[in-house]
Amino acid sequence: MQSGSMKKRADEEILIRGISEKERTQIVDRLLGLLKSKYEDDLVFFGLRGSMARGDYDSISDIDTVAVIKKGKSISKSLQYKDIPIDVTIYTYADAKKKVTDLSGGWWPYVVGGLLEPKVIFEKGNVITKLNKEVDELRSKPENFLQECLIGGYYEYYSKAIRDYKSKNYAMLRYDAWELFIMACIDLGLINQQYYTIHGPNVLNQLNRMRKFLPIDFKEKASLCFHDNVHKVFDGCTYIFKETKRCARAYL
Repeated sequence: MQSGSMKKRADEEILIRGISEKERTQIVDRLLGLLKSKYEDDLVFFGLRGSMARGDYDSISDIDTVAVIKKGKSISKSLQYKDIPIDVTIYTYADAKKKVTDLSGGWWPYVVGGLLEPKVIFEKGNVITKLNKEVDELRSKPENFLQECLIGGYYEYYSKAIRDYKSKNYAMLRYDAWELFIMACIDLGLINQQYYTIHGPNVLNQLNRMRKFLPIDFKEKASLCFHDNVHKVFDGCTYIFKETKRCARAYL
């Protein structure tokens, strides 16, 4: 039977989530060591993506890593340390190049961003520079680039928002608003052609990086999508749909 002090410590361990900065660094160093040992000279890049690449992570954020090897097989592994998910994605250089240049399957910014705007931990041969040059060639014809990349998912979710608002299905309306917001921000990032890592619950803060691109009141009005009042939520949905549509038309 557990003593009172032992039970208290066990309860505290359940309540205290996340890991320390030291543990986070040790995990990244350990992963790099394992990859160097496994791939030796074939390892040409290892870095961080997602919140750790952006620098806006906290103690409970995932650890998303990406590696590039000269030859071999592209693989993806999901690991766990305490309550922190760890994603390890390994591309061959050929697959990494295809990922950033193949527009046919949908060019998702937060996926491609892991290869174009990572936080570099280890690199040789200017891999990231080369991949960015590949994309720069695509972007030399911005109309074609955007027409292929824009996902237009905000159309679908705005239609759902209208339907759920009219039928007073307010629980689904809030879900529609979140999805609409994310889809719109993905397309706005693509139109801006700079911000490839827009993703996640802190996307409102990331919009500050597009301040010169977006209308000055965009963040305030788009925030209505998460308002307590469902009528304001629908106003936010309408605003972000119209503004994203306007931006897309202006650049196509």
